[in-house]
Amino acid sequence: MEYTFPTTKILILPQEITGVVNPVARETPSMNVDKDIYIGFTSEIIAWDPDNEIFGHPFGLFDGIYSVTIRLTALDGYTFSNVYMSTDEISGFTVNGIEPSWVSGTPEVLEIRITFPATEPCEHEWIIWTNDNIWQNHNISAHIRSCRFCPHTETAQHTLSPTWNLPSTATQHGRNCTVCTTFQDWQPHTWGAWGAWQNTNATQHTRSRTCTTCARPGSEVGNHSWGSWVNISASQHRRTCSLCLRREDASHTWGDWIIWGHSGTIWSADDFDKTYHYAYRHCTICGVMTSERALHEWYFSHIAHGFTYYWCSICGWTVPLY
Repeated sequence: MEYTFPTTKILILPQEITGVVNPVARETPSMNVDKDIYIGFTSEIIAWDPDNEIFGHPFGLFDGIYSVTIRLTALDGYTFSNVYMSTDEISGFTVNGIEPSWVSGTPEVLEIRITFPATEPCEHEWIIWTNDNIWQNHNISAHIRSCRFCPHTETAQHTLSPTWNLPSTATQHGRNCTVCTTFQDWQPHTWGAWGAWQNTNATQHTRSRTCTTCARPGSEVGNHSWGSWVNISASQHRRTCSLCLRREDASHTWGDWIIWGHSGTIWSADDFDKTYHYAYRHCTICGVMTSERALHEWYFSHIAHGFTYYWCSICGWTVPLY
């Protein structure tokens, strides 16, 4: 790092009378640039080292600008006359050809800030967050990495994994950038068609589908959609789910025996059956009718037109018997 010092004057006040405010110009001889002592003050000589915290952080990410703060200390018998935001007192003091842009301190010690670009070429060493050559995620389309020694940065488009390699959720699949590894791209599943409903248990069935992008399986559970009960035997009826075709069988639920008006009983005569009479009832679920039969119990009723009529004491049917 190259320093230059004022060659003609420096506004340093001799320590004379307390309260003197007007600066006095002191003519000074030329000094060699490698000297660190000048009439009235000493200056720190700082070697260029970007790792040294004295250089602070870069002012910009892309222009290679640094700031360095250097301390000037007044020699015995001298004070700085103006210590607030004035660079006049050190006019001609430069670092790498750049004059101070900011001054602050006390009458005895000034801190000057010089902002300058890095002048030496940098063999970049990239800042690594996790391991070598990993890019730091920057935004939705690119990642960025920074040099350890200078403010140079480099950006590049994300290189997304060719496969959806992140654990998927119920609604999305994801993949990351193979370079920076931190950027993640999440997209909704692209579901294929539903498969057929499959019977699961007595109350539910299930159907499945698959994401055509990441192959995640998806499923849906629903309650059976039962059809009507249908008679299948003398003792049972059946219903079937219209979606998964599960069948459920159950015993008939019989209603009361039908009472016939002409007999006032549950028994009814059949005009073609003089041996038995019949009783009927329905299943309250599927509606099928069932019957039972019993022998007539005949008793003499009367004789008419040459025929002898008999009467069944159970069903009340009267009929001539030959």
